[in-house]
Amino acid sequence: MMDHIVQDMPVGSGRILGSIPGVTFILIGMIAVFAIGNPRFLSGANLTNIGLQASLLMMLALPMTLIILTAGLDLSVGALLGLCGVIIASLLVAGWGIVAAMAAAMGVGLVVGLLNGFLISYLALPAFVVTLGTMGLCEGLSLVLIKGLFVMDK
Repeated sequence: MMDHIVQDMPVGSGRILGSIPGVTFILIGMIAVFAIGNPRFLSGANLTNIGLQASLLMMLALPMTLIILTAGLDLSVGALLGLCGVIIASLLVAGWGIVAAMAAAMGVGLVVGLLNGFLISYLALPAFVVTLGTMGLCEGLSLVLIKGLFVMDK
């Protein structure tokens, strides 16, 4: 019924604006406020930095959207990301090449994902419990790999 109403609307009467998601207007408003508040916001370096940070979040958010749409839940994503970062950093410090370090981290991510999938799909365990457990496992492995040390710049 709504398709019929939208098709009958003239092009100039908001048909195009009506098809744009509301979050787009919020994003445009935020960009305007930030650009007015700080003129350097729209600089190339800042936009590149935002794009790099947003791309990582999007690589995590898009698969999570599919998981949530299928009534699933994965709590271990952030901890697994941290573990993979620790693995890459540790292997680079140990003298491995970037390709080998990334392959090792991807292998760990694959193993944890397969473990989650096996426990949830084949053993019919609740996704919340399984991913909570693998979250703790990933956080614990990260702490073991860095020997419990956390170093921050002062």
